[in-house]
Amino acid sequence: MHPTLARPPVTRHELLTELVSQAVGDDRWLTAAVSLDALENDGELARSILLEAAERLATSAKTADPADLLRAVRKAAGSSVAAPPVSDLPRNDDKLGSLRRGPELDLGALVDALGFLDVTETR
Repeated sequence: MHPTLARPPVTRHELLTELVSQAVGDDRWLTAAVSLDALENDGELARSILLEAAERLATSAKTADPADLLRAVRKAAGSSVAAPPVSDLPRNDDKLGSLRRGPELDLGALVDALGFLDVTETR
């Protein structure tokens, strides 16, 4: 896939994940350790920490540069897209030899041999 022809779609989850990544770099509170046992034993503590995290993330969303966020998401999305496989040339030496008429290449025979028309018609 050529980057100027198509861009892979991204999800809101990917946008949120990048926002969290940027927020963590700006707000050390988000990376502070919490006791899983304490959270499991105290529902109100767990709720208050989740609410505080949501508020801090909302603040980060208000101050984040959308261009930086989108650039990071686009880069990650583009790196996960695999290039389409390239088809092999025919291996039959006789067919390759027959593609030439004298000193010039017969482009029509080459297109037929490679199945170019079949490929373009299915896309």
